[in-house]
Amino acid sequence: MIKWKIPLLLACLLVLSACGLREARIKREKNSSAHYQYGIAYLSDKPPEVLRAHIEFQKAIELDNNHLKAHYALGHVRFILKKYQEAMASFERALSIDPAYSEAHNYMGKIYALRGEFDEAIASYEAALRNQKYETPEAPYWNLALVFMRQKRYKYAIQALNNALIVKPAIPSVHNLLGKVYSIMGENQKAINAYQTAVQLTPNNINAHYGLACAYQREGDLTHSETEFNLVLTLSPDLKEREDFRACLISDN
Repeated sequence: MIKWKIPLLLACLLVLSACGLREARIKREKNSSAHYQYGIAYLSDKPPEVLRAHIEFQKAIELDNNHLKAHYALGHVRFILKKYQEAMASFERALSIDPAYSEAHNYMGKIYALRGEFDEAIASYEAALRNQKYETPEAPYWNLALVFMRQKRYKYAIQALNNALIVKPAIPSVHNLLGKVYSIMGENQKAINAYQTAVQLTPNNINAHYGLACAYQREGDLTHSETEFNLVLTLSPDLKEREDFRACLISDN
């Protein structure tokens, strides 16, 4: 009688132990999520309390080392603090949990670009774009365009920007940058079209009006150019003090 009770007792103890471990794990995960939310709240403050957020994300990870978003958020904070190597480590850890996590790939691309490691940056942005469930692919497309501009690969930059507009057409900054690339390439009419679209989306867009003024100037349309320059001065009167205001110097930086 006693012999069969011993295995039963051991089985019960194992079940109770497993239940206890499960409850402890659930508790740790809940506490981890709480610290993560505290960190997000600190980042949402105005101004953001970055150091407090940094601490909360670390606490979240200590409780749950597989907290994907906490690793990503910690990387984001470390990037803000210009701790780029540590930020890279956080994003790599996030990708070890979910290799398809596009947000981490995109952020890693930004760090590579800052280092001047453009091939690695491009590879990271392309990895971000391979995830068909990525909700904001316009971000890596934009970042790709910036890298291609630094490499003076303007046709690739235009392609990346157009891809961003396919995903999300009403982004004034993308139309602005498209106008700038066309201006660098000497395609003034295409630049005008891009800047005009930006103005339609945001009528008080200083950069777009200035881009239009310069594009019209290069086309020899001084009437429209002067109109746009005057609009810029209306929006930003301080520019009157700048002697080079109408110089329209083009830079790809």
